[in-house]
Amino acid sequence: MEFGKQLQLLRKKFKMTLSDLSKASGVSPSFISALERGEKNPTLDTLLKLSKAFNLNVSELLGQNSATPITGHLKDLVDSAQNLKPDQVQKLIEFIDSLQSQD
Repeated sequence: MEFGKQLQLLRKKFKMTLSDLSKASGVSPSFISALERGEKNPTLDTLLKLSKAFNLNVSELLGQNSATPITGHLKDLVDSAQNLKPDQVQKLIEFIDSLQSQD
């Protein structure tokens, strides 16, 4: 799939506007829009910023499947987290980190 279409699908899946994604990534809304329309190509720096905003690795951002299958309760958690906004995902990560530090 073309990167621009993949980016737009992800943005909509995460229920983010161009402005939301811009704020989360530091990439201008006009550049994101140009990427989605296929008018521009992302640099590595842009890919890293966008993947961080979605809390994905670059290969997932590019539409490649993760090498490690996720099953069971972990899959349920990931599926639920995919509907969260980036700030909510960050809070979830902080919560999980706090649970791990209690061990």
